[in-house]
Amino acid sequence: MPAGGIVAVATFVTCELARLYALPLVQQRTAAALVTLTLSLCVLVLLAIPLTWRRVLLVVTMVAGFALLFPLAVVRRFYELDLPHGYLGTALLIAAVGATALAAVWLFLRQHGCGEGRSRE
Repeated sequence: MPAGGIVAVATFVTCELARLYALPLVQQRTAAALVTLTLSLCVLVLLAIPLTWRRVLLVVTMVAGFALLFPLAVVRRFYELDLPHGYLGTALLIAAVGATALAAVWLFLRQHGCGEGRSRE
């Protein structure tokens, strides 16, 4: 529940700021998708701990898939992605703040024994 809330708030903030910057709708959606995907990868990494070779392979595969969204023109056209170049730094900053919040919540919950005892493999 906390991870979903953090991702949702970061995505909403990204959308609203992009709208205030008067970016075209496609760039607003791309900025929101960029933040959502980045934070989703952070959640995946946190859930994959302790890392085994299979989990590392999963994370690497997901990062590669994410990275291939933007350099391939056919993929950008299919998903209607258009990087908001003037707003990209702001979107990445929001993603970094969200990732920090995810890590802090994860550490807090681990220190207080939440999530312990579940099967991890």
